Amino acid sequence: DKWESARNRKVTKLQGSANKSLGREAKIEGIVSVTTTLLDTGSDVTLVTAGVMKSLERAGVEVKVISPEPSVIQPYGQAPALKVDRQVQFKLVTLDTPCGPLALRGLKAWVDSSSNAAELLISRAVMERLGFSEDELLSHAFAKQEVWDVSDVDKPSAMASVSRLTQVAASSDECGDDGMHCATPKIQVPSAEDAGGERNRGHQEEVKKMAAELEKTLGHSL
Repeated sequence: DKWESARNRKVTKLQGSANKSLGREAKIEGIVSVTTTLLDTGSDVTLVTAGVMKSLERAGVEVKVISPEPSVIQPYGQAPALKVDRQVQFKLVTLDTPCGPLALRGLKAWVDSSSNAAELLISRAVMERLGFSEDELLSHAFAKQEVWDVSDVDKPSAMASVSRLTQVAASSDECGDDGMHCATPKIQVPSAEDAGGERNRGHQEEVKKMAAELEKTLGHSL
């Protein structure tokens, strides 16, 4: 019915991990710091994860509950619906800016109880209250130039690529022999015995390479 459909709001699903900063830090009630903060111009609602609420509870901070009734939020795309258990209102949320902390008073947020991460997503309505305007943004871009080449926007930087490879390597090391392999589909996973032999061969090749380099260096020194 109309009442139920009105409760099915839209939101962009939170991505990433809480230990990875998105470059915008927030502090809730002056106590809990949130390093994963999304300023989302496409989300109808503001979201906060259960990890933030638990941190506030441990600090003895009482947060006002606006709506104790659960609701359903439909993320963008094919992601499953997100169930939120209540809506709360914070007295003070500060956003880190180059000019200093920007204070938001009375920010309302739905609590995502399915995540223990410390994350905050600020809605389009709040962003518009802060002065964000799609028309002004696009008009400003048009005033600078009429054609923009964005073909390389999604290309990660060299540092990001190195970081990604490091994360993949760490994940591969953590997989062990539990059957969870970090690989593409249809890849043939070697047995533990074969994998051990492959590692030994790789180690031997590396030792040979180093020995050859050392011999070459000593030869030049004579």
